[in-house]
Amino acid sequence: MGILLQRSADGGPCEDVTVLPTGTAIYTDTDVLEDASYAYRVQALDSAGNDSDCTTTAVSGRSLPALPQPPTLHSVTAVAADALALQWSSPAGDVVTSYRLERSGSAGGRFDVVLQTGGGITLTHDTGLAPGATYYYRVAALNDTGASTPSAV
Repeated sequence: MGILLQRSADGGPCEDVTVLPTGTAIYTDTDVLEDASYAYRVQALDSAGNDSDCTTTAVSGRSLPALPQPPTLHSVTAVAADALALQWSSPAGDVVTSYRLERSGSAGGRFDVVLQTGGGITLTHDTGLAPGATYYYRVAALNDTGASTPSAV
């Protein structure tokens, strides 16, 4: 007795995933590929192994990508007395939806978010700074799963 859980990956044929105990309300499928789409269906089984018709409603879901690797902060260049240009590179092979630029006014100090950019932007300016002050920067890559560890300062 139980519930047969089946899965179709990216529109392909259904395959058996597992047999769940009767009454199971929640199941987490951890054997999925990154960024693939899946459709699920269930079928009731009796103690003799007979099955019912499959449910006609499928539940679909998409697995989340892995967290991106940290970007590399390449340069911080003064462009005015109160402005700096910052340039970084994307982590190779990772899908990045945005970047979060953080700044601290002291080595080992607390970092505050300066701005969040789109995923294709790897150059920005930080303006309105105190002339002659020292700042520390780091950048994190973000995707649908979350944020990378920040780049080196």
